[in-house]
Amino acid sequence: MHRPNARWTALAALLLAAACAAGCKGDLDWVKELEAGDCTKVRFGRAPGGMQPLDAGSDRERQVALATAYFNENPQLLQALAGKCPSIEASMLGYFRMTGAMCDPAGGGVMLQFFAEYLQPRLFAGRRVQFVLDADSGLEAVYVSDVPLEQ
Repeated sequence: MHRPNARWTALAALLLAAACAAGCKGDLDWVKELEAGDCTKVRFGRAPGGMQPLDAGSDRERQVALATAYFNENPQLLQALAGKCPSIEASMLGYFRMTGAMCDPAGGGVMLQFFAEYLQPRLFAGRRVQFVLDADSGLEAVYVSDVPLEQ
C-alpha cells in the first residue's frame, strides 16, 4: 500500500486551507464598510423580531463561524460600534462574545448577535450588537442596545 509523503500531505492541507480562506473572505465583505467607518446602517435599539434559530448543518453556520472568528480577532470593531450608542450606564464594557445566530425563514437572511457585560453594572447588564444580513450576505443594519439587568 502506498502512503503519501507527509510533506505533500501537509502542503496539500495548507493549500486547501488557503483556498478556503480566500473564498471565505468574500463571505465577510459586509464587514469592510464598517471597518472603513461607514456607520450609516447603525441603529440604536433591538433588531426587529421574526427570526428563528439557525438549523444545524445549514450553510449559514459557516458564515456564523467566520464572523465569530473575525470578531474574536478584531474586537475593537465591536467596541467601536457599541460606543456609538448613547447610554446612561457609566460602567466599562468587558469583552464581546457571540451569543447566538438566528435566521429569517422567509427571506433567508441571518442575524448575528454579540454581547459584552458591563464590568460594574448599575442599570444594565451589558451591551448587545446585532448584525442583520440579507439573503445575499449583505449588511442590512447593525443594531446596538443596552440589555437591562433583569433580562
